[in-house]
Amino acid sequence: MNPRFRLTQALRDAMKNKGLRVNQVAREIDVEPTRLSKILNCSIRMTPAFGLKLESVLGVSAAILLTMQAFDDLAEEKVKLGQEVTFGVPRLELVS
Repeated sequence: MNPRFRLTQALRDAMKNKGLRVNQVAREIDVEPTRLSKILNCSIRMTPAFGLKLESVLGVSAAILLTMQAFDDLAEEKVKLGQEVTFGVPRLELVS
């Protein structure tokens, strides 16, 4: 399993819950749809600024998204080193 799957799945779930597609979210946060697609496909990392933009549209805390990304980064390194990934990932919470 791709260690970054959990972050990207969380983003996809948040978009689905809001009834939004990639193009709609990209338009709302004023970025090219390809940039969002690259994050969803694990091709590029999410910046804090991008996380804040997603928070404003999806209602998911940027801090949680970036924390998930950090956990995913650590899991990816553990996999590369042949170590067992034994920690969990923080749960998503909607921003009120």
